[in-house]
Amino acid sequence: MSIYNSININGIAPLLWLEGESNPIVLSSRVRIARNIESISFPHWADKENLNKVVQIVEKAWQKENFPFLLFFPLSSLTPSEKNLFAETHLISREFARVENEGRALLISPDSSLSVMLNEEDHIRISALGKGNELERIMKKAYKLEKYWREEMKFAYSPFLGFLTASPNNIGSGLRLSYVVHLPALTLSRGRKFVEGILCPDIEVRGLFGEGSEPLGYFYQIANRRTFRISEEILSSMTKVISLLQEKELEERERILRNSNIIEKIEEAYAHLCSSVSLSTYSAIQLLSLIRLASAQRIIPISLEVIDILLFLIRPTVLQFYLGKKLKIRERDRERANLIKGFLKER
Repeated sequence: MSIYNSININGIAPLLWLEGESNPIVLSSRVRIARNIESISFPHWADKENLNKVVQIVEKAWQKENFPFLLFFPLSSLTPSEKNLFAETHLISREFARVENEGRALLISPDSSLSVMLNEEDHIRISALGKGNELERIMKKAYKLEKYWREEMKFAYSPFLGFLTASPNNIGSGLRLSYVVHLPALTLSRGRKFVEGILCPDIEVRGLFGEGSEPLGYFYQIANRRTFRISEEILSSMTKVISLLQEKELEERERILRNSNIIEKIEEAYAHLCSSVSLSTYSAIQLLSLIRLASAQRIIPISLEVIDILLFLIRPTVLQFYLGKKLKIRERDRERANLIKGFLKER
């Protein structure tokens, strides 16, 4: 069995979207489209009757023609651990994992590359994921579903404002495009402020786990700030941003790797990972980040694909599902260290 198929929840493989070739700088791409059904209150203001009405409308469209193929789950059918697993693998938001079950549902493709949250912040949140720099491809996938549902149900829309959303920040296209990028060289030599400074004001910089999180292991989430433009303009803007970041990061990598201090840091990180008997998620990500830099620059013979799947397997809930057992915090830290050692030695 492939490592990417090693976890399966009711026909869903939450790691399968990570299969494929890794990119030295761009870990993943994500497209999110927010839509609301006309004449029904936004989820935060809607009563249970209206929340259930949204679920029924979408379920009817899904039953009529399930294409692209999605599985339908009332949120109440998922255990808290399963919801945490989906949140850790970026299939749902952390908020959706904690929200009240009634009047909410999740649709998701078997390979986890396409998912829909019903009654999170908006009635419908379509999300498409891709490994590496795949924004254009997954955007087409997300809009294929949006177009079909637009024909089956009436979305809240204003000729002057565009699609109406619960947050004013999403009004217009309702489209959010984002990348998770690995910028160790720029961060080590210039700092986060430099990373933010070279981007235009329309771009938002967040930590690895999105809004409210700080950069961890030199990983950043880069997203468009404004949605009041047509989708093609937003895509073009994001494409230019990622090209600039890649160019700057690669230039800086060539420069800093001439510095013996950076090589020493990488050697220390590798030694630590190979000898530790216990590792927290935070420590593991910080150390693996340096190994990822070394792998991308061909300093060590470990593939980027190994590092990238490890970055997900070491997360608390993912780790427990992968090992098939519940673990206390200290047990998780020991198992995490053992898992990393095993992967690094085998590969």
